[in-house]
Amino acid sequence: MRKFLSLLIFSIVFLSQTGFVLATGEICCTDSDCGSGEQCLCDPSPDCQITNGRVTTGKAGACGPAGSVIICPPSTIRSIEGLIRSVTDWIFKIAIIVAPLMLVIGAILFMTAAGNPERIKLGKKIIFWTVIGFLIVLFAEGIINLIDYILGVR
Repeated sequence: MRKFLSLLIFSIVFLSQTGFVLATGEICCTDSDCGSGEQCLCDPSPDCQITNGRVTTGKAGACGPAGSVIICPPSTIRSIEGLIRSVTDWIFKIAIIVAPLMLVIGAILFMTAAGNPERIKLGKKIIFWTVIGFLIVLFAEGIINLIDYILGVR
């Protein structure tokens, strides 16, 4: 742990002294999207389009000081809203894959119980909690979409 913290502190101090800049500014597609003295960095794609402050097509860049050595972030997420949206989308995709598999596992345990009450109970429990978990994921996705709609984000 001490080695990690030492390396982290050394990296922060070193990078702050060498003129490196982390490109976390406003999203952009061209230099004209940035303020004066800044340019669009991190290789935006040619088909990039921004509507209402959101990237609608292609990969956007980030505004940064002209002539600096830039470290481009590995992610295009630049806001808490974007992070929440990304995490919930990821969880939703995983749930769509995992829920049917868990239903099948619960059904197999239930059907092959051969009168064993513990296996029947386990199969029912797996099916029940899979349905509950998937409903929670669906409602979470729906609530986020509803909030986006009410606030006019999408």
